[in-house]
Amino acid sequence: MKRYLAVLVLGIIIGCVAFNLFLGSEIDRLYWEKEELRVRLFENNQRLKNLESQLESHRNPLINEVIIELETEKNSFVEINLREEINRITGDLVGEEIDDISPRLIRRLIDGRQIHLEDESTYELELNWIILHEKTVINTTAHYLEDSTVE
Repeated sequence: MKRYLAVLVLGIIIGCVAFNLFLGSEIDRLYWEKEELRVRLFENNQRLKNLESQLESHRNPLINEVIIELETEKNSFVEINLREEINRITGDLVGEEIDDISPRLIRRLIDGRQIHLEDESTYELELNWIILHEKTVINTTAHYLEDSTVE
């Protein structure tokens, strides 16, 4: 009986040694591959979080400032008054999301609009171009209307 038990134990030991010899290197390789994949998963998750936060911060950029570039034939006092009136028209754009603003809307607000100043002169605005960005730039030309009647 002791002999059979000794043979059984010896067989188990030889089986374990053979198992380690044949499959030990494969188990080690799989373990290191698993660890490498775990590290890559962590790096990819970090990269994904960074990209999502960048996307979130860039998703809703707001208009911080509206810059009016005005061309006119008259003196600087008239230009100051015209800028003030144009700023009143476009002042509500500040704080709005850029994606929500239609350039056509700005064109309709400004292009062809007549502005009556305190000195009874009237100017018609012509929109040249718009840059919609955090610092929105609106380039206009103001034409003096000779025969202006205030209705």
